[in-house]
Amino acid sequence: MEAERRHQGVAVVPSEGVAGALAAHPTLSAEQVALVWELASSGHGIESVEAGAGAGKTYALRVAVDAFVGAGHPVLGTSTSNLATRTLEQEAGVRALNTTRLAAAPRPSYAWPMGLLRNRTDGPGGERFLMREKLLSIGDDFWIENEQGERAYKVDGKAVRVRQTFVLEDASGDEVARIQERKLSIRDKVAIERNGDTVATIHKALVGIRDRFSIDVEDGEDMKAHGNVVDHEYEIERDGDTVATISKKWFRVRESYGVEVAADTDIPLILAITVAIDSLTSRD
Repeated sequence: MEAERRHQGVAVVPSEGVAGALAAHPTLSAEQVALVWELASSGHGIESVEAGAGAGKTYALRVAVDAFVGAGHPVLGTSTSNLATRTLEQEAGVRALNTTRLAAAPRPSYAWPMGLLRNRTDGPGGERFLMREKLLSIGDDFWIENEQGERAYKVDGKAVRVRQTFVLEDASGDEVARIQERKLSIRDKVAIERNGDTVATIHKALVGIRDRFSIDVEDGEDMKAHGNVVDHEYEIERDGDTVATISKKWFRVRESYGVEVAADTDIPLILAITVAIDSLTSRD
């Protein structure tokens, strides 16, 4: 198959695009620079890279990904194991699916540029927002910004009796969701309300299962959140599809993290869910 896909002229990055990506990473060795040029400009449908551990393959791959994305080529990583897939995401800075999920995923759900270059717009595939860490320890209001640095939503933190309440407002000041703690059972729950009606309830899935939350949605499909929630590296899924990815890897702002919301997804609801999960996690 590799021989058949040589010289196909696919995903070729213009020389100025490769040079720009390399200029942003001046510490690459001569071998890494040569690798980036080969990957980004060969046009081969399949490219094989072999080197020993610690040779800097993953870092060079990250620079190549920057070049591909900068030229408008979608990038998706894959591996046979979940651990290797997560490592690929974290170290190469590329969205990745294991091979099983990749084979089952419809192409439109993942084939869009990842926006790895800072302040790059994601386009039709989704939107990315900057959130603040340690929200509950601050207790005041703060703005949620989009990737262009524009104020998109505001979280109004209000202490109501012994419970914690947050109001999510859009840029015009209109309330789009209310996040309210509820102690209805042994396990704490957080409800998300709109116009006085509960639209979703978030709670820890089971005692003893680390970093997994159930999201019961009224009048819709339920969701779940799993991953390293404490460190803000997790996903929110609905019916096996990822509707949001939470990570620190996109923004280099202290005590902040990013929320990437898939296309055709209720953005205020997803942002409210992340605030709700923060409120539950902060008490663990």
